[in-house]
Amino acid sequence: MKLNLIDLESLLRVQNLDGTLVSLKPLPTERLAETGVISLDEHLGGGLARGHLSEIVGHPSSGRMSLLCAILASATRRGEVVTLIDTFDTFDPVSGHAAGIDLSRLLWIRGRQRAPQSKSGWSVPQDIDRAIKASNLVSLAGRFGLVAVDLADAPAASIQRLSFTTWRRIARAIEGSETVGVVVGPITMGRSARGRSIILVDRDRAARWLGSSSRSRVFQGLEIGVRVESTRHPSRRLQLATDGFRCEIARTG
Repeated sequence: MKLNLIDLESLLRVQNLDGTLVSLKPLPTERLAETGVISLDEHLGGGLARGHLSEIVGHPSSGRMSLLCAILASATRRGEVVTLIDTFDTFDPVSGHAAGIDLSRLLWIRGRQRAPQSKSGWSVPQDIDRAIKASNLVSLAGRFGLVAVDLADAPAASIQRLSFTTWRRIARAIEGSETVGVVVGPITMGRSARGRSIILVDRDRAARWLGSSSRSRVFQGLEIGVRVESTRHPSRRLQLATDGFRCEIARTG
């Protein structure tokens, strides 16, 4: 049986799968949420899509938490209430406040704190499952401008065991709403049709210094390489300066 595009779209809508369709029309400005990082927003066409799931991917010290804090801060400056699901209880509210997050508008859901162990011995599927369930409950409750799930410290193997439907359920919970969904992790995980993958590239990182003399220079921050991927557009690269967004995480053990 042959189907044209209109028939296929109709069948997907009947099965409640129309959210998988990718329209070539740009989203209106009011359906986008600025990240607070100007150069990144320019490449995103104005910001992250509301009602869709995006992801931030990077290795430790790649700037992934700093970028997440910038996005949280931007949302609270707009007067929105946001949620951070802190899977391993690593968020530092003092640094978050310094980064511009209005903590009175932040719902901080804390997981269990764990000290890093060997890569082979650190398996935390239950903690990840709790974080995902929490994100679904919060998203379905509505009224949040941003719901972020921090899986940055999860082992890649624990994330890889999750099925694609895991991310589909998260995306489904915010579909059609004003909520921006963001998940942070060490590897690519999943995004919805209009979501973006913001991949922080370690090898493109370079130090930024103030002053010309090698003996009197002052460290100003890092230039972080970023690759932005989406279903609608080819991969694009840009450089972000860390002095534009800063946040730290608390470490234990």
